[in-house]
Amino acid sequence: MKPRTLLALLVVVAGLGAFIWFYERELPSSTERAALAKKVFRVEEEDVRAVELRWQGRSVRLERVPAPEKTAAEKKDGDGDTDEAEDEEGEDGEAAELEEPVVEERWRIARPRFDGEVVEADPAAVARLLESLLALEKARTLEEVKPGDVGLAKPRGRIRLETEDGVKELAIGAAVPTGSKVVVGPPGKDEAYVVDDTVLTDLQRPPAEWRGRDMFPGERADVQRIALRAGPGAAAVVLVKDGEEFRVAQPAADRADRDLADALLSDLTNLRAERFLERGRAAALELAPPRGVVEVTFSGGTPPARIELGTTGPAGLTATRIGRVLFAARNDLEEAVAREPRIWRSPVWSGLEVFEVDRARFTDPAGAVEVVRADTD
Repeated sequence: MKPRTLLALLVVVAGLGAFIWFYERELPSSTERAALAKKVFRVEEEDVRAVELRWQGRSVRLERVPAPEKTAAEKKDGDGDTDEAEDEEGEDGEAAELEEPVVEERWRIARPRFDGEVVEADPAAVARLLESLLALEKARTLEEVKPGDVGLAKPRGRIRLETEDGVKELAIGAAVPTGSKVVVGPPGKDEAYVVDDTVLTDLQRPPAEWRGRDMFPGERADVQRIALRAGPGAAAVVLVKDGEEFRVAQPAADRADRDLADALLSDLTNLRAERFLERGRAAALELAPPRGVVEVTFSGGTPPARIELGTTGPAGLTATRIGRVLFAARNDLEEAVAREPRIWRSPVWSGLEVFEVDRARFTDPAGAVEVVRADTD
């Protein structure tokens, strides 16, 4: 055989071997294929756009809220072509990578509507739901089964996933007499599987339990201004962010008490609905007009928030309203609103920390003493 022909065959064999190696490297192993075959829903979590749960005539539809479009300025910043990014280098001399900010995923309840409105869903509850559904495995496959014999002709409930690749649906049939199992199967097909009946837990939840309960509409770091007013006609106490701290801007200009300002921010950001109330009870709960008001202004494009406070019940829950949502919450905002303006002023003469002082001079009738920082002591 000629050397040129031998070389050509060698190149072909090497290329074929490389193709097979790269191709098979992406294929799942036999163990992975077996685990995948057990899955009821072969879907990636990030591909799910909506979840619909139906159970004995009751239904709830959860929809993923699309991420906001980046502005032109944000897209430009995200390219990493700025001079500042080029100047920043790590210890090894390579340019430091800028991390993308973490954006919390949002879901909403599209159906049913609460007081005629679409409301936020609890993202943690939806995450647990998706994790449970996508981990659902077939304990057993029923061969040549008639839907009517296992409760699938008239199913008790349905699960519907809307994904990038289409709709995945599952009907819930009869319970298995022995063991904590239930029969499920895709509607309209002669297929049935036996799965754990833990899938029923989420189906049986009332729609109201899917509501998001974190009520503060912004981020702590974005709070720029807080106005507190104790009832109609009362003068407001206004705190304004100054660097990393807050100052009292009204009724007197001074540094704000750091501990009180931090506690107020914690009460705001931890505002959580213990239960939701009917709008028609606003007057009875002293929310029309409210007993106290907290108005918060944000940076970063978040709309201002108005938090109205009503009566506090014996259980320590305060009737609270943000926008059109009325709920009962446990917090100290009522106490903060009722606080006298002078108490918000810092009692500390200097706003400096000890480590910020490099030199100090003390003078009295006997003379002067000057101290200078030496190293860190």
